[in-house]
Amino acid sequence: MTNIIKKAIADDVFVPYFQPIVCMEERTCVGCETLIRWDRPVPGITSTEQLIAEAVDHGIIFQLTEIMMEKTASILGAVKSKLPSDFYISINVTPSCILDVQFEDACSKFIRHFEDENIKLVVELTEQYPLLVTDKTLSLLNRIKKLGVHIALDDFGMGYNGYDYLRCIPVDIIKIDKTFVHHIHDDNISKYIIDSISSLADKLDMRVIAEGVENERDAFYLYGKGISYMQGYYFSRALCGNEFIDWWLK
Repeated sequence: MTNIIKKAIADDVFVPYFQPIVCMEERTCVGCETLIRWDRPVPGITSTEQLIAEAVDHGIIFQLTEIMMEKTASILGAVKSKLPSDFYISINVTPSCILDVQFEDACSKFIRHFEDENIKLVVELTEQYPLLVTDKTLSLLNRIKKLGVHIALDDFGMGYNGYDYLRCIPVDIIKIDKTFVHHIHDDNISKYIIDSISSLADKLDMRVIAEGVENERDAFYLYGKGISYMQGYYFSRALCGNEFIDWWLK
């Protein structure tokens, strides 16, 4: 599988797609999440989750992540003057990416593409791949924070480490997992969890983003609970570069 993925990299198969992040209060796109896709079949790979897992297991996840960062910077950098100030671009990273000796430099290069426009880089950590919080990890996270990188916790509430991360890691953004969002109208527990996350984020002065918002009813319910930032099919699916730029300009 390593050779298959490496060949796909050499063949320039992998491309970034962008899912808009919307502020309900202003009804504007304030950022996007970069998601990896491929424009030709990759033998044996049937899903993004499988691709990431294989890349992690075979030690090539940083190479994939760096490619996504470079392509994202190239695509969105070409229209950066049209993006609003404080627009932010999220990149998903695994612990092995963070600990790679080239990660800090990759963040620095990405930021330099956009620094004139004050566009932010957000690094998303997911509980699917737990991060061992050590002095080395914290030192690196604090260094990239000084570069201007923001840190988000993705899929919050789905694992065992989320609240411990809030205590130990310099987090800026909490992303509520779509599982809770999908059940807010038929499951009181999901409602209470969303309420508690929103309240906690407010006390910690962190931004909350709700994932997986698929209809108007959910969007307005979340907005009524004080959650202004959302992403999901109600606003837009993930779009290739040209589609995202066209969507934004409209």
